[in-house]
Amino acid sequence: MTHWVRVMTMAATLSLGLFPMQVWAGVVLSGTRVIFNAGEREVGLNLKNQDESPSLVQTWVDAGDASAAPEKIHTPFLITPPITRLEPNQQLALRIIFTGEELPKDRESVFFINVLDIPARPKVQEGDSLVQVAFRTRIKLFYRPLNLSGSPIKAVDELSWRISSTPTGLVVHVRNPAAYSVSFNQVAVKVDGKVYNNANGGMVAPFSTQDFPIDNVKANSLAGASVVFNWVGDYGEDTQKEARNDTSN
Repeated sequence: MTHWVRVMTMAATLSLGLFPMQVWAGVVLSGTRVIFNAGEREVGLNLKNQDESPSLVQTWVDAGDASAAPEKIHTPFLITPPITRLEPNQQLALRIIFTGEELPKDRESVFFINVLDIPARPKVQEGDSLVQVAFRTRIKLFYRPLNLSGSPIKAVDELSWRISSTPTGLVVHVRNPAAYSVSFNQVAVKVDGKVYNNANGGMVAPFSTQDFPIDNVKANSLAGASVVFNWVGDYGEDTQKEARNDTSN
């Protein structure tokens, strides 16, 4: 069964004095991430236009710079079709193709799939003003080499966490000694019976460290503090875990 994922965005309509309001993007994706295993020629990602009007869809892969223009990006992946029109309720299977360029064999590499949804211009009455908005969805693409040691789940268990105080709040430091990336929907500190969140989440790359600031929080003591985090699995599942504050380093 395919589970479609909608991304909430903002649109502004300047007509009859209406204020900006939240709307749903019409084109939705069948997943929140794509795993590309080494040895595969291509993988698929399904799109569906759930709007009542057609949309023009542009797709591309970037290497981490969300602001880079598609025509100036070079990655070892192609998406076909790069531009297409989706009719109302139409589904489309994107093909993500690996071009065979050399990538590290001892760790995952991370790229990003972009789907730009440009809705059809709605009909407006004469004298009305309309701001038309394009909706962009950006999800992770993980290239996973063969024969990596461990597993994505074991990588979560191997993370080490440390909490420190700064003049502006708390910082959660995480070290990842594994060959797999670990993504988080949320990272929080549990101290003095309260939980303080870093709402942005993020990711720690293989063999790397990452900091998660939690601003405007003052703790009398970090004794007994722990880290509560929600990590994201290969299929987009969200799992919460709690880890001790490692004060040994």
